[in-house]
Amino acid sequence: MRRNPPVAVTPFSQDLPRNLSLSDFDAISGVVDTIYQAAYDDQCWPVALEGIRQTFDASGVCIGRSGRAAGNVLASAADADFQFAYLDYYVDHNLLWQAAERLRPDTVYSHDIPVQGGELRRTAFWNEWMAPQDFHSTLGYRLKSDKGESWLFDLERGRTQAEFDEADVRLLRVIGRTVQRALSLREQLGSLRIEHAHAAGALDALSIGAILVDAQGRLQYANRLGDRIVSRADGVFRCMRGELYVRRPDCRVQWEQLLAGASNAAIGQSGYVTLRTPEDSDAMVTAHVSPFASPEGADGGKCALILLKPVEAQVHQADHLISVFGLTAAEARVAVALGKGLQAQEVAALYAIRLSTVRSHISSILAKADVRHQGELLALMSQLALPALKRDEM
Repeated sequence: MRRNPPVAVTPFSQDLPRNLSLSDFDAISGVVDTIYQAAYDDQCWPVALEGIRQTFDASGVCIGRSGRAAGNVLASAADADFQFAYLDYYVDHNLLWQAAERLRPDTVYSHDIPVQGGELRRTAFWNEWMAPQDFHSTLGYRLKSDKGESWLFDLERGRTQAEFDEADVRLLRVIGRTVQRALSLREQLGSLRIEHAHAAGALDALSIGAILVDAQGRLQYANRLGDRIVSRADGVFRCMRGELYVRRPDCRVQWEQLLAGASNAAIGQSGYVTLRTPEDSDAMVTAHVSPFASPEGADGGKCALILLKPVEAQVHQADHLISVFGLTAAEARVAVALGKGLQAQEVAALYAIRLSTVRSHISSILAKADVRHQGELLALMSQLALPALKRDEM
């Protein structure tokens, strides 16, 4: 079989092979799309790598960097035993990559790259790991990540296949640059995914609902309990086509006013509202509505963060207020009733006591909690002790 000359280890200026057919161009575009999808979802890498392998008619594709972590190597059509063997031993003896790491980024290399100890094909790495997988000829691309780490991108062909030529080199440079951008995105998003996963897990463990809505009431996010509250068919909300509505008409006006004030960047106000179901006034949810700004600040004030506490989640709140502020049992009952949205007159009727007694309790509660008015008291109560959900509730 005719052997093409080895590829020189130098950058190439031309980007694409000449005389590409429309079908070839469409195939390459499809591969590029899947590579970018893999930047956002690691589960797409096998599809992307297989698309690369077929595009180059290769026997294998490998993208990786030094280190034994499994995530450091992305491989196509790799035998599991060889993959484990590589991570266990050959990662430290990959003379091809050790030589390629010394090259400048955006450099193409072949298996004829000089390695320590002479020709690559005389080394144990070639004979014990590459040759058994029918990796006979190599075309590689030296990548670089944003963090300055060395990533290598290798294509392999078998003994019976034609070796890589200049057209393959030009195509590799196009695909290689795409892979480099995708890996850069992957690294940037990796920490965000981890942070988001931890944050979401922490919010899901709270016995308080947390939802995020935009100025039109469209639901953007809900933690576990928040999703339960807004999804209940007999609850205080109705969610239609992603938009959140308060079901009870006499609660709707205050809700919409709070939502508008919180989601308006010029106002940015917070507030409370107690929401009841149309069918049962005892089934209540207290909602604390506050502005929510994006981390970048670009869309700040255009969303509202809403903390939801079902009344049944506040059963033990009286005991907590007694221990924290030193309230009497009667004062704690009044404070809990105020937290549910009841007015002084309603509290008096609920406990069959004088209105003057309720007002006296309120004055004492404010003094013991060291706040000036009821709004501050309710805000303080909302920040106290957000207990975790029981394991069987998660």
